[in-house]
Amino acid sequence: MTSINSFKNIHLSALFSIACDLHKKDGEFGFYKTWRNRLEHGIFSLTDNEYQSKVWQSENFAETTTEENFEKQTKHLLQLTRSAIFSFVFCVRKEIITNKENENDIG
Repeated sequence: MTSINSFKNIHLSALFSIACDLHKKDGEFGFYKTWRNRLEHGIFSLTDNEYQSKVWQSENFAETTTEENFEKQTKHLLQLTRSAIFSFVFCVRKEIITNKENENDIG
């Protein structure tokens, strides 16, 4: 197994870090996967307040959150997505430059 650090590409490390944060069980933002699954299957609900959310969730076994929290977390997910896009682009750019440099050294 190759270590991610052996690639010497900080952007690849950033992508790995984002992926770890999104891990369903251990990641800080694993709840996004739960939300996505529940949204797909129609068992996700938005409520007006936290109390209403907890009551509805306990009675119906569905995922709920407040509209305010959903909006906040959605904005955060957009920021995370933007970071992932930039990291991916710069990761690919770095690999292309490195490969071209290696080809020039050989040829």
